[in-house]
Amino acid sequence: MAASGASLHEAGRRVGHRSVVTTNRYAHLFDERDAEIAEAVDRLAREAAESRSRARNARPLRAPSGIASVTDLPHRP
Repeated sequence: MAASGASLHEAGRRVGHRSVVTTNRYAHLFDERDAEIAEAVDRLAREAAESRSRARNARPLRAPSGIASVTDLPHRP
């Protein structure tokens, strides 16, 4: 159940444990899931850092030559 994403409370209730402490006793059997979660979090952190880096390195937008501000843009109905 834990491997499918059930919380400790949900899994314990499903198997009839009265206390989460009992369920937690067996949680070590799913250490591989911890590694999967850590890898997923690391991947998300790397992607966020890369996205911030791209945003910092992006060139600012410039108005076409001859247009100093938005008010100078030609009006189109």
